[in-house]
Amino acid sequence: MYKGKNNKGDSFMNRYVNRECPYCHRIIRADDNIVVCSKCGIAHHVECWNENHGCTTYGCDGDPRAALNLGFNTSEILTQAVEYSKAPLWPRLWASILDSIIAGAAFMVGIIILIVAGVFDSYTYNGYYSDYTPYNGVSYGWYIFGILLIVGGIICALTYNFIKDGIGKGQSYGKRAAGLMVVDLKDNTPCSKGKSALRNLIWTALNMIPYIGWLIEPIVVLANDKGRRLGDLAANTQVITVKEYEKLTNSDQWKTL
Repeated sequence: MYKGKNNKGDSFMNRYVNRECPYCHRIIRADDNIVVCSKCGIAHHVECWNENHGCTTYGCDGDPRAALNLGFNTSEILTQAVEYSKAPLWPRLWASILDSIIAGAAFMVGIIILIVAGVFDSYTYNGYYSDYTPYNGVSYGWYIFGILLIVGGIICALTYNFIKDGIGKGQSYGKRAAGLMVVDLKDNTPCSKGKSALRNLIWTALNMIPYIGWLIEPIVVLANDKGRRLGDLAANTQVITVKEYEKLTNSDQWKTL
């Protein structure tokens, strides 16, 4: 555990205080317990480092170090602009399809249960019972279960859609499978859940425009030289490949730290 305030407090404050912890996105204060990654020089709250088992930088295996004992100033590196390439379109499409399947799974299961229960009721009644025979049909429990799955599925789908790009290292499950991630261009860290909610809120709002709403974001992605849609422009994020991010974090400019 390393306290930010001691006899070298002034030097420390100029270096790390008022920066944002990349995990919890809370501002680092002078009396916070923090550690700094020995490889990439990014400061983290101690509890965040421990809970997430290491540095927030994807693929980084740096060790926690006392902030005051490193002897370098990371301000220039942490704030410099980084140019990322446009992520390939087919992996993005594949990731989008996977995320849609994951988000809609519970909803679709609920629909299938209601359809099967209804068909079974209709077939059984018409085939085996007359109007004079009492018929109980499929248990009401199946209908209730199907409806609950549909309602719960809608809630889960909306929640997942908003926070998905802030999961783990800025990766929805679809992006993780496709080798992609979303990066926050402000500080070159993986996208947070807050930034994910903002970028996907724009997408959701545009989809509400009749007929053409669903086409706007794909067209912007194709037209933008970095593949950034309107949600990315609003949240200052970009979809990139994990390999490119790993290459950046292992480049000479980081090793000099």
